[in-house]
Amino acid sequence: MNVDVEKLVVLQAIDLEVVHFRAQPAIFAKSVSEAKQRLSVAQSAVDANAADVAKEEALRRRQESDAGDHRTKVAKLSKQLDAATSTAQVNALEHELSFAREAIAKLEDEELASMERTEALEAAQPRLQQALEAAKSILAEREALAAEGVARGERELAALGKERTEVRAGIGEDTLSSYDRLSKSRGTGLAEAVDGQCSACRMKVRPQRWAEITGREHESELFTCESCGRILFYDLRRDRPAAWPEGDRLRRAVTLGTI
Repeated sequence: MNVDVEKLVVLQAIDLEVVHFRAQPAIFAKSVSEAKQRLSVAQSAVDANAADVAKEEALRRRQESDAGDHRTKVAKLSKQLDAATSTAQVNALEHELSFAREAIAKLEDEELASMERTEALEAAQPRLQQALEAAKSILAEREALAAEGVARGERELAALGKERTEVRAGIGEDTLSSYDRLSKSRGTGLAEAVDGQCSACRMKVRPQRWAEITGREHESELFTCESCGRILFYDLRRDRPAAWPEGDRLRRAVTLGTI
């Protein structure tokens, strides 16, 4: 394999690792933001439930006060009825008494319904509080994870920066220039040739060119994909078992996932 290409394998692995670690703060921030939103929703549910309980209690106080006023009126009307001397007075007082008693009955029914609603709200409170505590716990965990992850990423980026400078210094200027140009325009400047095709753009490599890329007599040459232009390399371990940590590192970098 071309000496510069061997170093490019390492360089691209480093560059992909750098991209990964640079993306981590935003990913951690999104994770924390989602946890904060979940906490806000849980807190709102608890607050709304408590407000509804207070609202029902205030409603029952008004209902009890109104019912008390009607009972006072019933007592007053009953005395007046006892003292009534004419049929017209009796009928009028009895009508008012009937209206007041109906109002009391209606208020009592409404008060009972309010008590039932309060019981349901109070029964839901422990579940809502539990969800709130869980949301607080999740937020705390994610904030701790984010702080640790960002700090770890900063350390990794510092180490990668030094390694990147050293690797770039050992690559030929023309090869490095081509790699940088392709990386800027396509995201990566290097691609492994696998199963007769470019692993980046998935376009087939012509049979003759494939024979040259995989052949022993062309190991020192530099090949590019005729479709995407990326610099191609072939891992000789595919047909000649050998240790190549650089290749393993690049594959790990390519498959780096997010948190």
